[in-house]
Amino acid sequence: MAEAKIGVKELGGGALLLKAFEKADARGDFRKYFERSLLERLSFSVDEVFISANRKGVFRGMHYQEPCPQKKIVWCVKGKVFDVLLDMRKSSPGCGKWVGVELSQANGKGVYIPEGFAHGFLSLEEDSRVLYVISGEQKPECERGVKYDDPEVGIKLPDAGVKVILSERDAGFPGFSEAVKR
Repeated sequence: MAEAKIGVKELGGGALLLKAFEKADARGDFRKYFERSLLERLSFSVDEVFISANRKGVFRGMHYQEPCPQKKIVWCVKGKVFDVLLDMRKSSPGCGKWVGVELSQANGKGVYIPEGFAHGFLSLEEDSRVLYVISGEQKPECERGVKYDDPEVGIKLPDAGVKVILSERDAGFPGFSEAVKR
């Protein structure tokens, strides 16, 4: 049997695309989302774990923490989402650049989000479930955000077939230039 390892591919700026190990047979499938060797390589300690359930068209983001940044590993364990990472690190050559990846139960993909990136996703199916594993505790006084639809950044979301649904908080986030000045 082949080694049961999670696949890893560079997305840029330290962000990684992950591929769950999967074994399928007549009973169904079996997936591995975490392995100690990967967490050690990323200096990732698990401090918090969350799952969000999302209606089709919900956009959650773009969230980050400063000055107490977090690392995240995100998987879509049910349904399908378009996941977005935005480099907010002022000293990074990638500052202001974004990458988007479709994560789904079917494709078994996830992302590793380093410190200094804003993160968000658009739910492309009803009742999509997103698993977040966080290195660094959630601290309300450090919570920050940036508008996902700021033309300066130019994030292009796929058409979910419904109007985008935002929380009041997410709708009130500043644009990129204002957010990166803080």
